[in-house]
Amino acid sequence: MSSNFFNSFISRMSRNFFGFYLLAAVFVIVLTGCGGGDASKAATENNLPSPVAGGIDGGVLVPGDTGESPIPPSSLDSLPQVSVGPRQFADPNVLLNLRGSAVAASGSQIVKTLWTQVTGPDVVIPAPESLDNIILVPDVNLATQLEFRLTAQDSEGRINSATISILVKPVPTFVKVIGGVFNEANEKAVFKIRLNAPSTSPVSVSYITQDGTANSGSRDEGLDYVAASGEIIFAAGEVLKEIPITLVNDVDEEDSETFSLQVTAIDGTATHANTGVAIIRNGTEPNLSQSLQFSESGPITIYLGEQYNNNLSSAGEGTGDIIYSSSDTSVATVNAQGLVTSLAIGTTTITATKFADDQYLSASTSYNLDVISRGYAPSVSILAPNERENPDGYSVQVGDTVYLQGVAFDREDGELPTQAQLDASEKTGEPITSLTWISDIDGFLSYGDTLETNKLSRGTHEISYAATDSSGNTTIASTRVLVGNIAPWASAEASSTFCPDVEDLADCYHSYNVNDTSLSHDLGGLQSWVNDDSSDIKLPQVMSLVWWQNVTVDSVDIYMTKDYVMQDYDIEYSDGEGWFTLASVTGNTQLVRSHAVSNVAVRELRVVVKKGSVTQPQYARINEIVVFGTMSRGG
Repeated sequence: MSSNFFNSFISRMSRNFFGFYLLAAVFVIVLTGCGGGDASKAATENNLPSPVAGGIDGGVLVPGDTGESPIPPSSLDSLPQVSVGPRQFADPNVLLNLRGSAVAASGSQIVKTLWTQVTGPDVVIPAPESLDNIILVPDVNLATQLEFRLTAQDSEGRINSATISILVKPVPTFVKVIGGVFNEANEKAVFKIRLNAPSTSPVSVSYITQDGTANSGSRDEGLDYVAASGEIIFAAGEVLKEIPITLVNDVDEEDSETFSLQVTAIDGTATHANTGVAIIRNGTEPNLSQSLQFSESGPITIYLGEQYNNNLSSAGEGTGDIIYSSSDTSVATVNAQGLVTSLAIGTTTITATKFADDQYLSASTSYNLDVISRGYAPSVSILAPNERENPDGYSVQVGDTVYLQGVAFDREDGELPTQAQLDASEKTGEPITSLTWISDIDGFLSYGDTLETNKLSRGTHEISYAATDSSGNTTIASTRVLVGNIAPWASAEASSTFCPDVEDLADCYHSYNVNDTSLSHDLGGLQSWVNDDSSDIKLPQVMSLVWWQNVTVDSVDIYMTKDYVMQDYDIEYSDGEGWFTLASVTGNTQLVRSHAVSNVAVRELRVVVKKGSVTQPQYARINEIVVFGTMSRGG
């Protein structure tokens, strides 16, 4: 296998430097494998040049270190993303755009780009360090493939590239105009006029120049070349003539410009037309400096969630594209127009980079951006457990597991805990201390966004969930957990029930309101029990709790209606054999009354209301009965 064939094969098969490297590495392994030994060692000892580019310096690609390994797959996302578009098709002697894009990964910026030709007849790339170029497709007689590679380097020295192919297919024509790329300083552009075959008789060819971006006087601006027209005669047997066009070598700094030469050939009675293009270059390489400057030099401070546009007060003198980048896209992003959107609290660097063109070198400028909090506190709530839908709390027996889920969202930090907090906690094993569970009876319970415990002591717990954001703002949500309250496991029965609308029982002040675990003191049919107000219904009225087995009672708490506190009532119990008085109250003024009991065995408990509130003494009103005690789990 010849080295020329191998090099051609590699050039056509690869589409970026890393694919090229892998293929070259395979070739090295095959060669060294025949004689044994290590491929990497052989590559180093034989000083084989690395096919992986090491960087861009002075408008040329610098090879990587000898024997350099390819980038691991885990690091591919950190490379610049380079795109050059799909395959193109073109005729010979026409202008064609080479357009690419390069985007750096988060935390870096594109600092250099370079177009290079990979295969095909030599083509002049006017501004190889610019993303956009206009090239002149070469004159070919057979179908020919051109390949061009765009390489990008970021601020971390990472390299990536993409390759575009252009298939050039000649079109048969009687007369052909071949232009070229000409330096303005040479003061001459020479077009070649070629016939497709020698003629047996003279051929007359007329020609005329036509402005493109270059000016010959058709526009009120500086001249770039001298317009020309005329006629040339091909004698019998001649196939090639040249037409020189004078270029104006001025002192203006300009990008590459174009003009064309149109010809018409008369062959006997037949007329044939064709056009060729010339590109005028101001110089051979860009060598002028340019500067970019933001309106505000920074550092700039904005609030989380805000957008900010720090316009360029000086956008540079060249015509290269300007791109913007953020060193930390998790803090803020920046779009193609320089508009910054803040995403998280932190600091990032915003950079504007202007690419080189025919005359001007690339340039960049940057500013630091600080994203701060407005001081919003997070919103916090506690999800009610599945066992109880009442958001005011729920009841469990002593020793049962209490499970609560905290939900916190911060306008600046997002959902709490944040993913960063979760990752750090998993890595270190340390709890997330900014999320805290506390009981007003037992004190500190746990860290994190969930509470799972069976250690709560008997009583009515106010469980608080406190969430603190990254700015130190704290919000607390709370719910009640009644540990040892056995009232919800009893059947509530009343001597009578008040229904404002007998057609709609949903408005009734039902007896089951008294053991639903809601400790609200609000007035209304959803919160309390009230006796019927019929003329034949008189006090005392009775509210009873009946269990299916004997339970042991330690205390009884009565929650009453605000502004309608019962004055006189008795608490009685039955053990299945008789009734006994636990407490007798007269002249009560308290919203909540707690009555301690010494481990009494109870099957049924009742509150006998003898006198209602001061304003409505004929009504018995009870919002909740809480009974702390013990019941058999197997009963």
